[in-house]
Amino acid sequence: MANFPTSLPTERNSSSSEVLNAAAGVGLTGLLNEYSEDIVGLATKLGTGADTAASNEVLVGTGVGTSGWSSTLAGITLTSPTINTPTLTSAVAATSFDLNGVEMIIDADADTSITADTDDQIDIKIAAADDFRFTANTFTALSGSTIATNTIAETTAANGVTIDSLNIKDGYVTGSATSGIRNASLGTEAGGLGAAWQTWTPTLSGDFTDADWTKNCAYLQIGKTVFFRIELVATDATPMAGGGTDAEFTLPVTAAHSNVIYFPIGTAILWDVTGSVYSASMFTVTSLTLGKIRYLGASSVMTSITNLLPFTWTTNDNITGYGMYEAA
Repeated sequence: MANFPTSLPTERNSSSSEVLNAAAGVGLTGLLNEYSEDIVGLATKLGTGADTAASNEVLVGTGVGTSGWSSTLAGITLTSPTINTPTLTSAVAATSFDLNGVEMIIDADADTSITADTDDQIDIKIAAADDFRFTANTFTALSGSTIATNTIAETTAANGVTIDSLNIKDGYVTGSATSGIRNASLGTEAGGLGAAWQTWTPTLSGDFTDADWTKNCAYLQIGKTVFFRIELVATDATPMAGGGTDAEFTLPVTAAHSNVIYFPIGTAILWDVTGSVYSASMFTVTSLTLGKIRYLGASSVMTSITNLLPFTWTTNDNITGYGMYEAA
């Protein structure tokens, strides 16, 4: 920019007898000449632009003898300026842009922003709520936020991906003796993979006399699969005096299909207190809430149990079995 004079030249002779056009540049003539020289020098430094300044414009020199008024500054370095509510168009930071921890608002309604007012931490606010946070080596989705992605890939080969101490590698859940999926990690609620078997007390009917048996039975249902075990011990001399056509019991869970005698849902052993042992199978019946037990009789035919078959039933005779079927 131009350097303006800071003082007026000193009049060389202020004598009242001075002649206006006196030679040698003294008196009033000399004063005017020096003013003229300063004005010429100032004009050289400012340039020769003649446009009229508008509001908020500044005088800008080109460095080649011209200047003019402009609202645009190009190629100018501002050192430690304070700029209030500017509008920047296609701004380019030559080296760095220091926000000094203040919030940078990035949407039109001013409720989405990025800020780093806490040292070594970046917070992302969306719709006026803090949703995500970056700290050293950690990206955090804050409460109420979700990370939605189609793929999570390992960053280091052979390491896999760890989610809350559970390692997943190449489609498999892996772990050592103290990690991965273990019995202690399985859900123990009813229906969970780690759930305990539940007590089940079936009602006996058909050939059974329900009151003449002790029952030690349990089951486990996982999804639509039911596992069960049955143990019956006779407490009377005539435990098979029910008068029905089959030895039937209520299932712990309603079955999805009726297997009749073609597809057994389990196997059983009939124990005679005298020492005889017979193989048997368990089936579902048409009602889907009942199971029945038949033993392997002559010619490998599944035969109904009666008070005399496959032996004469009496006290301490017992039936034990295990099975599995599809729940309704």
